[in-house]
Amino acid sequence: MKYIFMTAAVALSLSACSEKTEQPAASAGAASAAPVVFSKAETARPASLPAELAAVPHCSFDLLNDGARGESETISNKARVTMNGWSGDPKATAAPGSVFLEFDGPAKLYATAQRGLKRPDVASAYSNPILQDSGWEAHIDLSAATPGQYKVRVIEVNGANATSCDPHSVLVISS
Repeated sequence: MKYIFMTAAVALSLSACSEKTEQPAASAGAASAAPVVFSKAETARPASLPAELAAVPHCSFDLLNDGARGESETISNKARVTMNGWSGDPKATAAPGSVFLEFDGPAKLYATAQRGLKRPDVASAYSNPILQDSGWEAHIDLSAATPGQYKVRVIEVNGANATSCDPHSVLVISS
């Protein structure tokens, strides 16, 4: 009986000594996270875009400002627009290339997207592990955009070849 009490006392004292005040993961990571930079959309067509763009159906524009998007979305804060989705050739044998977004409306605007977001859902859907990194994200400052409706296109550049995909989305930029 003496050993049971001793064991219980040791266990309780060890658990009391090992209690730590844990900080939430979000606050620990937030201190080291780099601030998001919103790049200005440009009216000049990027020099790396070939003149000819082959139309393809394989892309998606999934989220606008961290919320699911519909076929038409209105933007009121056009200086801070975050978009993400995916783009890639389901038959690809090499990693997807650079991604640009084209906004076609009262004027044409172009923005660069960051490539390489993990998209295991896309790789699985097309049974192609190359598409694991087919995701893109863009933090765009559209403050220079004239108010109006803009059709969104996702452009992917692979060397000398480029494709244009229509994710069937219109952004309405309010004044």
